[in-house]
Amino acid sequence: MTSSITRRCSEFLFSIVQTVSTPIDPHIYGVNFPTSPDYIEHLGVTISRWGGNAVTAYNPFGGFTNAGNDWYFENRDSDSADDWAGWVHGAGSDTLVTIPA
Repeated sequence: MTSSITRRCSEFLFSIVQTVSTPIDPHIYGVNFPTSPDYIEHLGVTISRWGGNAVTAYNPFGGFTNAGNDWYFENRDSDSADDWAGWVHGAGSDTLVTIPA
């Protein structure tokens, strides 16, 4: 697919030619923490991420995470990363899980 844009601005002529030789990777259309399988299916989400500040202090043995300095250092209940990956994959999305350090 080739597209071309030409514009004249004052004394200069600008021309941009864009040639697309490869398709866009479908994993570019992802989300962080989808809310449900219906959400994934309705939007056609191709990859779902479990990660970021919300799970930096995830405790897989206690089933909770800690908000840290973001919100009064409170512990919060958290879904198991394994359970989350299961229902996300079941809804047709690939998964990306950030493993806390």
